Amino acid sequence: MVITPGYRITLSANGQSYEYHTDLAGKSVRLAHGPGKTFVSAAVELAARQFLAKTLNVDLGSVTVVSVEAASWPDSCLGVPSGRACILALTPGFKIVLAAGGKQYEVHSDATGQNLVLVPGSPSSQVPSLIWQSLDPPCQMVSITPQGVSWGPCQGVLTLASFSSSERTAHLAELTGVYQSFTSETAAGKVTFTGSGGTAAPPAVQRAIAEWAKLVYMEAEGGRGGAAWGLAFSWHRAGGIAGFCDGLGVYLDGEVIASSCRGQTLKNGGRFNLTADQLARLYTWTDNLQTFEFNLTNDQAVADGMTVILAFNGSGQATAAQADQQAILSFASELFVLAGQSNG
Repeated sequence: MVITPGYRITLSANGQSYEYHTDLAGKSVRLAHGPGKTFVSAAVELAARQFLAKTLNVDLGSVTVVSVEAASWPDSCLGVPSGRACILALTPGFKIVLAAGGKQYEVHSDATGQNLVLVPGSPSSQVPSLIWQSLDPPCQMVSITPQGVSWGPCQGVLTLASFSSSERTAHLAELTGVYQSFTSETAAGKVTFTGSGGTAAPPAVQRAIAEWAKLVYMEAEGGRGGAAWGLAFSWHRAGGIAGFCDGLGVYLDGEVIASSCRGQTLKNGGRFNLTADQLARLYTWTDNLQTFEFNLTNDQAVADGMTVILAFNGSGQATAAQADQQAILSFASELFVLAGQSNG
């Protein structure tokens, strides 16, 4: 907690206003206010932290801000009955979620932070199921619970958001039910995972969980899902005597989505997750190879003419050799066969 000289910069783009705070050198830049971003002054944050620290009789440094959401309370008691007289009038303020001692507490505030109330029944929830932090500056994070996500700068105010789809909630429940707790720094970011399962997550699975959390962060920040976000490679084949018309998308979080236009029945609707061994193979390719596209088209004039397209997204420096391309093509074919197998 130090006084830091700097600038408050207001920008405008596409009819929206954005307020940024920066130090004098411009090396540290934080979005303070913009679309989807709740603005709250540092004084209100500090007042809420001091209030909770005094209530719990703990050090101020042990109280951190999890999220802040603008609110309009129905009365002067900030929507929390307390046995005292309340003036029935809309009162602008904030719903502030704070963390202390591994638990979360909900505090209601007026706009200035002079009137603060701890919501009865707090702590409202336990430690988040998953916390992800980016490796590259500026540090960004997402805190994930079964109820939703909070995202934003690592040392700033987090914005509350919902999952992009119900599948995210179901996948989180699956992960926490299978794997033990762990903390790991992976190529996809730092992750702290709280699970209740009995299986220790192998390194490749830890990476996949970090990739999944990173994807959830991107969806929360963007306000929507993106079919190409986190895509490791796509594969498509068409033609041949059998009349192939198959597609496959393999994602860095281990999800595989297969499709067939021939009406073929695919396992679990064509969706499944890679095993730890398959994930390890995938990351070896994506971490070491450059992005490339493979396009093989046989003579379409003959009955067995066929087209195969592989679009690979790599983050490495090595150029994919023919053996690498063939290995990934074979991997894609294997995965599509798995997608077509029955559940037994």
